[in-house]
Amino acid sequence: MTGEWPERVPAVRDLATEANGWVQHAEALALFADAQLVNRRDVWGAYIAPERRVIGEQYTYTAPGKKWRGTTKLDAWRLAQHFRGASQGHVKGLHSTADDDTSRWGGCDFDAHDAPQAAYLVALRDAAVSIVERLAEYGAAPVLEDSNGVGGWHVWVYFDAPVPTADVYTWLDALAERARLAFGVAIETYPKQASARGGFGNWLRLPGRHHSKAHWSRVARPGESWASGADAARVL
Repeated sequence: MTGEWPERVPAVRDLATEANGWVQHAEALALFADAQLVNRRDVWGAYIAPERRVIGEQYTYTAPGKKWRGTTKLDAWRLAQHFRGASQGHVKGLHSTADDDTSRWGGCDFDAHDAPQAAYLVALRDAAVSIVERLAEYGAAPVLEDSNGVGGWHVWVYFDAPVPTADVYTWLDALAERARLAFGVAIETYPKQASARGGFGNWLRLPGRHHSKAHWSRVARPGESWASGADAARVL
């Protein structure tokens, strides 16, 4: 398992070429996400553009603003805006639960914020790989995402049709708890709860441009090499 797949993420990058690859596939990715991944259209995750951020204040929020809710919807145009990534203020996230408590996808977030020690980063990677491999054993088609380029990971698993959120939550939380105990790392699962009734639930940033770093997602499927730019878009 660990140390064999995936190989080390390539250190040398051509960010301009990677970005252009995502731009080339933005419309196709948007149509895919719009049809297969969006759980709710009335709200989504969003980021304030860097030039408008205030130190010490939160720069993530639930879009649209309250006065626009009910009239402004998440659609393929807004999703394409995310995948083109012209601005870090265009980056978006999807809520993990529909208003009928079903989910079209599940995810795990392996957080490498606050510059953790090298040993923790290794454990974080091994935990992510262990969950991807377990999901593949179940017959799913998980995707491992190099989410920030400095040791953070997202794991995605997509479903053919909406699945009861309670089932997704129980399944992923059990896998994550096993990995937490084995590797001693913190893991967030999406959905984070069995039901989002009375609220919006939680959202996870879509693959693509990072909201603050000079980074575009790189992805790998079990047994395959890392893909970046246009190749990453095609994998998704």
